[in-house]
Amino acid sequence: MARISKYQFDQEVTKEDFVIGSDGRTKKTRNYKLEDLTTFFGKQDAILGDKFAFIYDQTPAVTNIGSGKCSFDNKSISNTPFSGVTEIYLSRYNASGNDVYDFFVASYEGDAVIELRNGNDTTNFGVFRTQSVNLLPNDVIRIDVDVVSSNGTVTGGDLITASTVYASSDKTFIYTQITSQSTWSITHALNKFPSITVVDDGNNVIIGDIQYISKSELTITFASAVSGKAYLN
Repeated sequence: MARISKYQFDQEVTKEDFVIGSDGRTKKTRNYKLEDLTTFFGKQDAILGDKFAFIYDQTPAVTNIGSGKCSFDNKSISNTPFSGVTEIYLSRYNASGNDVYDFFVASYEGDAVIELRNGNDTTNFGVFRTQSVNLLPNDVIRIDVDVVSSNGTVTGGDLITASTVYASSDKTFIYTQITSQSTWSITHALNKFPSITVVDDGNNVIIGDIQYISKSELTITFASAVSGKAYLN
């Protein structure tokens, strides 16, 4: 048998190419497809750190997806665009069999965004801000999200990697009330109960009754109709 160093180099590597290795169980020499190796590495949390791998499942009901799979509320489209995702459905157990529920709850409470990437083409991705995390029957996690940034699509059977990114600084939001109203209804994406300063059109600070509805919604009620701005931070 010729030495490995004597074989000709392949200048065009594709996912259909093979490499030679040893089976860890039988110790026998085996061929391994690069495509299969890519899927294997995508499942290894020890390599990916806080990135978890799921197989995108387009066809079954989202509330009954199997272990290691994920789906979206807009799954019926052949090539599902990340831009249309408002609900992410994940198996509680990722492709490596690890329970990821507490991880995503902690990420939500820590105000992290979720980043999903198509493992077959990582230029296709979605970045989402979490609005809620719920554990459904059959070990399915539903994450309600708003799209922050996205590009491209994902198709059934593709590998999706999921990770979270934490903001490096505190976020702010400026709400402008153009018409005079006695009650301002404000929706924001800060994922917290923010402190608020309100000014009228003359930049005079005014006081209203603030009611927090959720971490993304609130109302401010004034004694009379007024217009101006609310600074949330």
